[in-house]
Amino acid sequence: MIGSPMKMKNELAWGRNETFRPPWTQDQIRNLVRRDAHMLDSRVPFTQALILSARVPGYATDIGAASFALRWDLQVGTGGGLIRYRIDAGGTQRLSLPAEQCGVALVCEAMPGIAYASPDQPIDAGAFMADGTAEGGGATYTTRFSVGAGATALLTPPIGAVAFRVLAIPGGANDAFTASTLYQTLGHEEVVEEYAGDFIAPIRYMPFPFSPQADLLRVNNTANGDTATAYLEWSIDL
Repeated sequence: MIGSPMKMKNELAWGRNETFRPPWTQDQIRNLVRRDAHMLDSRVPFTQALILSARVPGYATDIGAASFALRWDLQVGTGGGLIRYRIDAGGTQRLSLPAEQCGVALVCEAMPGIAYASPDQPIDAGAFMADGTAEGGGATYTTRFSVGAGATALLTPPIGAVAFRVLAIPGGANDAFTASTLYQTLGHEEVVEEYAGDFIAPIRYMPFPFSPQADLLRVNNTANGDTATAYLEWSIDL
């Protein structure tokens, strides 16, 4: 268990470094740092900058290469309301978001279609938060799907998803990028937008409407004679 975050000299900045040692059970959350509303003089939401770093020695940077997916678990909000975001963790990331309170933790999730196994090496992690903004590359949530020939699958977007792109698995087939594999955003079980696999084959994000009218993504593989397997990367708006 991780104790209270180390209070830094600057009253408006909080941070912690930690080495998390195996084993990790699936979906186990390990807390790193938390900044609560009662630590502040004002209860007015403001922009906070987060600097996050997570490294797993010896593992590839490809999020799907291992038998687990490492995620940042962010709890942000104001007053009595909190929203929990899950985003990909790896390397160093810079994020900015409005929040009166913020909690940062790490979690190991299973990658769909791959049997979960705990990291067998320590994970070095660090988090720093302070007032202000930080230019960064945004946040993503990457997962994996496999849809059999003649079948469909419904995929639930993570909280904050505003767009998606489909990425080929290195060394795998490209059956997810044929004209007969359709990617359909659904709202109230009706198709809102539809994209063919050959159209989204280039690395580009397709919009996922941020509204109640689009709440699921359906991979429609009913006209494809082969299994469609690929990574699905969601763009997360914090």
